[in-house]
Amino acid sequence: MPTTRVLLVATLCLLALFVAPTVAAQEDSPSDFITIEATDESVATIEDGEIKIRGSIVPHAKASVDEAFQIRSTGNDEQRVWVTSDIEGVEFHRSDTGEPVEEVTLNPGESVGVGLEVDSSKDLDGDVFTIRIETEDDRSSSISINEVNVDPRAVETGESSTVTATVENSGDGPGSTRVGLSVDGTIVSQQLISLRPGQTTTVTFERTFQQSGEYEIAVTNRPGVTIYTTEAGTVTVTDPPSGPSFEVTDAAVSATEIDLGDSVDVTATVANVGDEDGTFTAELAIAGVVFQSQQIDVAAGEEETVTFTRAFADEGTFAVSVSGSEAGEVTVGSPGETVVETTQRYLSNPATASVGLAALVGLLAIGRSSIWDLARRYV
Repeated sequence: MPTTRVLLVATLCLLALFVAPTVAAQEDSPSDFITIEATDESVATIEDGEIKIRGSIVPHAKASVDEAFQIRSTGNDEQRVWVTSDIEGVEFHRSDTGEPVEEVTLNPGESVGVGLEVDSSKDLDGDVFTIRIETEDDRSSSISINEVNVDPRAVETGESSTVTATVENSGDGPGSTRVGLSVDGTIVSQQLISLRPGQTTTVTFERTFQQSGEYEIAVTNRPGVTIYTTEAGTVTVTDPPSGPSFEVTDAAVSATEIDLGDSVDVTATVANVGDEDGTFTAELAIAGVVFQSQQIDVAAGEEETVTFTRAFADEGTFAVSVSGSEAGEVTVGSPGETVVETTQRYLSNPATASVGLAALVGLLAIGRSSIWDLARRYV
């Protein structure tokens, strides 16, 4: 009894893997570091930049190809790869485990074999389905800071408050950010955190207050130039009946204009106006972020000078202060060039570029002898 055989034809254009990145700062697309190789020439061949997968199947039956092609990582970084089908009756799988090809992690030089199974009992004739091969991660993170708490809100000098914040990634992709504790607008401590999609974590800071006054507390993250800040309220600090009491005055910089790579000295006077000797931790802040600290012993009724030396690796104009005492601004320019003031930048937080994934869409047809052209889209 004669049987009708259904021809499976699959086309995937290798040249389309080399696509332009969607972020201007990124020189290479992640897909520049992925190649596709035909595994068995009796099943898969590469012709004119296309990989063709061919096979036959009788009606109401299943046919499979253990391994039609391999996806290989040729870059220096970890890549993640998916292969998906949009139509019932055609499924792709890993040739080593038989599992779906979903978020397969490939280290440099590694590869994964891809096979497929076709069920001819489904309505395959004339249908078109899609293969997506994705590298890196086309999903985006959405990190927010929530539920900031400060305890206690009233302390004496030398005592500490604990600041906690809930950080959540509500996006569908992983992400990282620096979370900082801000005291009166100066970031005094930072933590780098990484969150999976849907993950929530608690960040904790301890802050010891050395000077009396009222301080505005906030928790902030600064990816690039975007600032997300959650206010936590104020902490009131008072001097105890006896003990050391510190004041910081006369902060100054040794130069206001320097060449890139040069350094400046930053000085300040620390006075102990209390009735007991004590140790003060002076903090050097540049562009609103604490970079250095230094402990200094000051006898009761005396004052000492604290000195910091700081080099600058970036051009621009930066505000400088010591423990809340403004020292002025330093403008950094290229050697031999006229110093021109530029917008102040945050030195402590490298910009995080979120690379949009170039998704490749290959069109395949069941029951047709023609080869479908490859389409390409970006998400």
